[in-house]
Amino acid sequence: MLTRKELGQWLADAGITSEIKISTYIPPHLFYFLNFSIGKKLLKLSDQVFSSIPVLENWGGVIIAEGIKTTNITL
Repeated sequence: MLTRKELGQWLADAGITSEIKISTYIPPHLFYFLNFSIGKKLLKLSDQVFSSIPVLENWGGVIIAEGIKTTNITL
């Protein structure tokens, strides 16, 4: 299992300043039965609720990373 901390370290080692979020705490198949607008609201609500619970905050099914390359790394 990849953690937020591990991904952040990998990106930092590659010279990327990043912001990492965890998302999708409910089964993604549930969204197939909802229209887009309702599904988006449900996802936002579930992310807010579950990410505020310390034990569950890192248990989402998707890691979202946004970053900016800040250094040149040669391998």
